[in-house]
Amino acid sequence: MRARETFIAVINVLRTLQDAQLLYFYQLPVLSRTGNVEMVSWPNAYADSGYSDDTTFASLVQYRRSLLESSYLAILRDGTIIKGFYAFKHNKLVKHSLWYWPCPFAIPDEDIMQETPLGALELYSNSWEKYVRFRTPMRFDYHPEAAKDGHPASHLHMQSPECRIAVERPLGFASFVRFVFRNFHQEYWEQTDIWNDLTDELDDKEKSCLAKSDIWLQHIGWKRPL
Repeated sequence: MRARETFIAVINVLRTLQDAQLLYFYQLPVLSRTGNVEMVSWPNAYADSGYSDDTTFASLVQYRRSLLESSYLAILRDGTIIKGFYAFKHNKLVKHSLWYWPCPFAIPDEDIMQETPLGALELYSNSWEKYVRFRTPMRFDYHPEAAKDGHPASHLHMQSPECRIAVERPLGFASFVRFVFRNFHQEYWEQTDIWNDLTDELDDKEKSCLAKSDIWLQHIGWKRPL
């Protein structure tokens, strides 16, 4: 079953990252079913208003609420939040949402580890002008049933919820994690050689979903698993 394969793959990626000492903390994903739809998600996914309410996208409120509600899969050592959600219907992927939410403040790793991410956030908020960093969250979404002109089946949100950059195909969790570390956490990327060991059950089964209108425009694409 695709959902269970993805569930196990996500767990394996999280444990590998933890063993490599790249995480502050992680939570096991939740495997659930509603009717004929099976879902793999971060804990409290539907309690997190930041998941469904785009008015909070990229806000400090959204980041803080994710910590308060424990709505995430993992927290990196610098306070970055990672989330992942997949939905399958009759063993076919029908939706995913993959979040990269960098910490809004430049907080040293050691303070995150000693204070907890929420405690460090409150501490550094007192000197926000010195430590604030305007770093956009990124959300890779896949929802082919909602595809239309200007709303690609697979796309990347950044800066604002209205931004939808076309993405060639849906992302497996391991490919998403490699993308995050290679592009935004080079110091972590270079300190370990685990990246080729991260495997998922998605990329080799999903073909390009780019619409003809998006092929000739700028988009994110690759010819092999990231």
